[in-house]
Amino acid sequence: YMAGNQFIVIPWAGSEADFREKSLEATKNAPLSAYLGFTADTTAITNEISAINNVVAEFSKQINTGLAEPEVLDEYNAKLESSGIQKIIDEYQKQLDAWIESNK
Repeated sequence: YMAGNQFIVIPWAGSEADFREKSLEATKNAPLSAYLGFTADTTAITNEISAINNVVAEFSKQINTGLAEPEVLDEYNAKLESSGIQKIIDEYQKQLDAWIESNK
């Protein structure tokens, strides 16, 4: 929806009369993520996060607008790898696994 609260907006043409009730029911029955409450400690990967942010900033305009040629995506992925993306993923996974284990 274009508005922040769909329960107070005027329905769009073609919307079912009970769209609010259906949406409320779907919201109430939505499953909670098992990861709700997890927060990673990024102390050990600060340098890698900074490097990744620089790579994202370098390529984001081309990629986000769809102007990048396929080889640009390959270069982007290569730079992410060389900047430590796998170390970040591994650290997050290690912390998430430990968090899940301690919250059983």
